[in-house]
Amino acid sequence: QGDYLALLRQAARDALDLMEQRLGERAAAGARVETLRELYNLWVECNEETYGRMLRGADYGALNGRLLNALLSCYRPGGVPA
Repeated sequence: QGDYLALLRQAARDALDLMEQRLGERAAAGARVETLRELYNLWVECNEETYGRMLRGADYGALNGRLLNALLSCYRPGGVPA
């Protein structure tokens, strides 16, 4: 569980870093965020990108496999909880 939360925390940090980068790029180009909706859309876009990268990564695949194996070990053959 701790490893999973650490992976989620890192993805959230990566999303904020990406958002800061994108805002900096806009500022350098002389563009501004004009509305809260525009800021929200940028936030969503950055999170989708970083979480998508996390979900496709080898670390997440291995972690998800371990979590699923731990869950399945709680069941007896035939699907009956232990």
